[in-house]
Amino acid sequence: MKSLFLKALPAVLAGSALIAGARAFAADPATTQDVQQQLQALQAKVAQLEAQQQQSDQATVKSVLTDAEKRSQLMADSVDITSGYDKGFFIQSADKTFTLKPGMLLQVRNATNWRQEAKNGGASDDLQNGFEIRRFKLQASGNAYGPDVTYGLQITNNRNSAAIELDDIWVQYKFAPHNAVKAGQYKGPFNREELVSDGGQLAVERSLLNEVLGGGKAEALFIEVYKEFITLPSANTSYRQLFVELSDSAAMPALFHCTTGKDRTGWAAAIRRYADSWLSHRSSSTSCATGSPSLR
Repeated sequence: MKSLFLKALPAVLAGSALIAGARAFAADPATTQDVQQQLQALQAKVAQLEAQQQQSDQATVKSVLTDAEKRSQLMADSVDITSGYDKGFFIQSADKTFTLKPGMLLQVRNATNWRQEAKNGGASDDLQNGFEIRRFKLQASGNAYGPDVTYGLQITNNRNSAAIELDDIWVQYKFAPHNAVKAGQYKGPFNREELVSDGGQLAVERSLLNEVLGGGKAEALFIEVYKEFITLPSANTSYRQLFVELSDSAAMPALFHCTTGKDRTGWAAAIRRYADSWLSHRSSSTSCATGSPSLR
């Protein structure tokens, strides 16, 4: 019993002390006023913190919205550059003096080859299947220093070595409504099928005719043919006979021509004009045609 009383004694004393303190606190009006002042100060502090937090939140939201607007335009208004999409993505200056239109072309092809009775001495068929990147091109075009100066750039992959190669690079200046000067590396204007881009073709591949004559092959062929107009042994014989007869004063005046066209007779007329210094006292008239030049 004594032990139980000793254990409960601290709790009784603590409770008595709290009751006495509460009575003293309630009885002291100065202590109550201090507590009220502290509560008011704390409330003012909380209100100040809430106002600061609200201002911080508003600044954060404004910053995020401003950043989102700039990212949606890709460029800031302060540098006078805009971007958008009009039949393709573009970046340009506000006055459209400079324009850049990047692009990409990717064509993937699946090829399947089947040969009947082609393996094991004809006992089984041969089937091969796989994917390949038929075309991969990076492009850039636009104008600079105004709408009259345009440019183009295109790089492509080599299907055999997978190396990156320069396909086109050119600059064009339009000095009149229907006249322009173009310089650089680009497709020769042989036929429309060759000039239409790979992405604009109606069929999977271009025709066999374009494969044989396109890509500058036709121009190279014509250059060689025109050289042969004066380098072939038969051409040398014909031109020699022509100029020997033109140098004979008894044959003047003379008319030299071909049966159809312009090429060989054009060569003859050009050489005749270069030789005008020693044929200045003779006269002749020409008629444009092709074929072997003859004197009549």
